[in-house]
Amino acid sequence: MRILCTGGAGYVGSACLRYLLRQGYEAFAFDNLSEGNAAAVPDSDNRLIVGDILNKRHLIDTLDSYKIDAVMHFAAVASVPDSIAMPAQYWEVNVVGTKNVLDAMIECGIKNIVFSSTAATYAFTDKMPLDEADH
Repeated sequence: MRILCTGGAGYVGSACLRYLLRQGYEAFAFDNLSEGNAAAVPDSDNRLIVGDILNKRHLIDTLDSYKIDAVMHFAAVASVPDSIAMPAQYWEVNVVGTKNVLDAMIECGIKNIVFSSTAATYAFTDKMPLDEADH
C-alpha cells in the first residue's frame, strides 16, 4: 500500500511516516515545510514532496503520479491563540486545505483517509486526558 502523509515533515506526521516505513508500507511526505523539517523525513530526496495543500492541482498530480492508495492528513495549523488572532489563515489552511485534500482524493479515486486533529479543537479543560463525553 502506498500512503501519502500530508504534513509528513512535521512532528506527528514524520513520526507516523517512520512507523509506516518500519511496517513495510511505501510512504511519502507532502509538506510545505512552513512548520515541518525535511530532515525529519527518512530518505527525504525520494520520500518528501514539497507542496502545499492549498494547491489542489499539485495534490492531484502527486496522488496520481505516486499511485497513492491512502492519505493520512496531518497538514494543519494548530495554535489556539494564533487561530484567534488570524482566523482567516486558519480557515484557509484547515478548512480549504482539507477540502482540497478530499477533492483531490475523490478525483483520483482514493477512498481511504486517516484525519489527524488536536484535542485543542474539542475542549478547553483542565481534565486530562479528554474522553468522548467531554465538550
